[in-house]
Amino acid sequence: MVAKLGSSNKQLKRQVENLRSLSKDGYKKPNQRPFDFTSCKNVKVALKIAYLGWDYHGFARQDNTPCTVENEIFAALEKTCLIEDRDKCDYSRCGRTDKGVSAFGQVISLKVRGEIDDKIGGTLNYVKMLNRVLPSDIKILAWAPVNDEFDARFSCSSRIYKYFFPGASLDIEAMKAAAEKLIGEHDFRNFCKVDAGNNVNHFVRNIEEIYICPMSGYNGNEMWEITIQGMAFLWHQVRCMVSVLFLIGLHLEAPEVIEGLLDITRFPEKPQYAMASEIPLILYDCRFESLKWQFPPDQLSFTTELFQGTWTDLAVRKAMLDLVLSDCKKLQCTPHASPENSLLPLMPGHRKRNYTPLLLRQVCGGIDRHLEKQAAKRRRLEDRKNKVERKDCSQFD
Repeated sequence: MVAKLGSSNKQLKRQVENLRSLSKDGYKKPNQRPFDFTSCKNVKVALKIAYLGWDYHGFARQDNTPCTVENEIFAALEKTCLIEDRDKCDYSRCGRTDKGVSAFGQVISLKVRGEIDDKIGGTLNYVKMLNRVLPSDIKILAWAPVNDEFDARFSCSSRIYKYFFPGASLDIEAMKAAAEKLIGEHDFRNFCKVDAGNNVNHFVRNIEEIYICPMSGYNGNEMWEITIQGMAFLWHQVRCMVSVLFLIGLHLEAPEVIEGLLDITRFPEKPQYAMASEIPLILYDCRFESLKWQFPPDQLSFTTELFQGTWTDLAVRKAMLDLVLSDCKKLQCTPHASPENSLLPLMPGHRKRNYTPLLLRQVCGGIDRHLEKQAAKRRRLEDRKNKVERKDCSQFD
C-alpha cells in the first residue's frame, strides 16, 4: 500500500511539473490557434534518451495505462508542436524496456518539423525544447540527423545492458565462469519468457560480450555490475540470465547448469524459476554505425543537475539505513547479512531452504503450447466480434 501511494504521489508530481512548464514556457495558451503544420518542412532525426523507469509501466505506450515513458515523450512532442500526429511521423524505437527498467541510451527516430543547417545543425533546438516539458526523470541527451531509411530498431548494431547488485560474499569467480558459457550464438528459450502474443518462435540470439566487475566508485564487494552486449534480446532474457547467475553465486547451482539450460535437446522446456528484479536493470547503450550524436552542453548540465538531485536524495537515505543497520548489528538484534539476505530483494520468491535444482523442477510448457493458447484466445475474440457484428446487423433486418 505504501509503495502504491508513493508511486501515485510521484505521478502527481510529474503532472504538476508538466503544468508548471506549460504555464512558464507558454506552450499552451487560452484560445491559442492550432499550429499550421502545412507551412513547415520536416526532417528525420534520432533522439538519445535517458530515463529512470522505476515509476513507469515500461517504455512502450500501452492502452491500459498512461504511465509509460513513451506516452510522456509523445506528450512533449505534441506540446512543442514538433509533430502533428504519431501515426504520420515515421516513428521507431530501438527497444521496449519493461516496467521498472531504466535507460541511459534508449534511441528513437521520427520525422519532426524543422530543417538541417550545415553550419549550426538543426534549425530548432530539439533537445532543449523537449527537456523543458518532459518530467524530471525523463530527459533527451542528444540528437542526430538521419536519412529516411534509418530505423531505430533495425539500424542498431548492438545493445548493451547493465545489471547492478551487491557483491556481499557471492562466489564471483563461479559467476564469471558461468557467464562465459553464455557468450556466443545459442538457443535461449530457457532464459526468457515466451512472447506468444507477438508469435516469437525463434530463440537463437548472439551474446557478444558478458563480463562481471566491481562498479566504479565502490570499494571491495559493495556493488558490482553485470554488462551484457548483443544485437538483440528475447523478452526478459537479461533478467533470466542474471537470476541463474545469482543462483550460481550462492552455490545453489554449479556453473555447468548453463550448459544444461542451453541444451534444448535434453531440456526443450524452461524450468520454473523467478526472474531477477527489474529495478537494477538499465539499457545502457544502443550503438549505430556512422551516427554523429550532438550533445548540447547546456542541456547536459541541466540533466546532470536534475539527476544529481535524485542521487543526493537516495544517497542520504542510504546513509541513514547504513547507520540503522550498523547499530542493529552492534546490539545483536539481527544476524550479520548473508549473501542470500542481500539478494532477496533482487530475487522475488527465492528461498534457500528446501531448494530444488533448476534441471529437476517442473517446466513452464513449450513454445507450441503457448502458441496454441494464443491461437485459441484469438479465435475466442474473433468469435465474440462476429457475434456482435451479426447482432448489430440483425437490428436492421
